[in-house]
Amino acid sequence: IISGWRKGLKKVSMTVAIRSHCGLGLVAAKAVTDRVLDGNVVRVQTKNAETAAKLVEELTQLGAIAAVEPAK
Repeated sequence: IISGWRKGLKKVSMTVAIRSHCGLGLVAAKAVTDRVLDGNVVRVQTKNAETAAKLVEELTQLGAIAAVEPAK
C-alpha cells in the first residue's frame, strides 16, 4: 500500500521502482505515482512478499509512505 508522500519525494525514481518491482509499463507506473501525488491510497501487486518488502523499503527511501499489506 502506498498511502502518501513526504516533501522531497523523488517522483521519477518512484515511478521507476514501481515499474521494476511490479512489472508495470511506464504509463501504468506513472499513473500509480500520479494517483499517490493526488492524495489517493494505492495498492500495487508484486510477485511475492519479498519483492513487496523491497519495494516498500525503496519507496520509503525515495520519500513515499508505504507498507506491506498483510495477506488475507
